[in-house]
Amino acid sequence: MIAALSAANIPLGGVTLIMSETNALTLGMSRDAMGNRAFPNLTAEGGSIDGINVVTSNTAGTMVIALQPNLILFADDGGVSIDVSREATVQMDSTPDTPTLATTVQTSLWQNNLVGLRAERFINWNRPMPAAVAYVSGATYTPTAAGFTAPNGNGGVQAKRGHAAA
Repeated sequence: MIAALSAANIPLGGVTLIMSETNALTLGMSRDAMGNRAFPNLTAEGGSIDGINVVTSNTAGTMVIALQPNLILFADDGGVSIDVSREATVQMDSTPDTPTLATTVQTSLWQNNLVGLRAERFINWNRPMPAAVAYVSGATYTPTAAGFTAPNGNGGVQAKRGHAAA
C-alpha cells in the first residue's frame, strides 16, 4: 500500500494506516525470530509502525487502509440538527433487528410517556486524488509461532515475521 502511494507521487510524510483493533493488537504482539516485538509501538489503541501513524477502528473490519490525510477534503458546517418526538415507536435494543421480526419488541414513546431525541450532524469528505487512499481487503492477522499470516482478499498472500505484504 505504501509503495502504491509512493508510485503515485503521494507524499509519505503523515500517511496514516487504519485497521481494526484486533489486527493492530495481533501485529503488535507479533515477534521476530529472536523473540523481539516486531512492532513495539503498536497496540489495540493504535500507535505507529516505523513512523507511520496507525489509527484503530473496528469499522475497518478486515481492511487495512492507507491514506494521506492532507489530501482528503473535509467539509463540516458545524451545525447539529436535533429532532424531538413523543409519538414514535422504537426498538430499544443495542443490536436492533433489520428488518424487524414478529418477535421484535417495540416500545411506544407515547404509551410510556417518553421523549425521543435524534441528533444529526452532516459531514462530507472527498479525495481529490484517488491515489491518496489505498487499501487491502481480507486482512485478518492471526498469531502463529513464527509471526503472523495475513491472507488477502484473493486468499493466499502471506506475511511472516512482521513484514507486511505489498
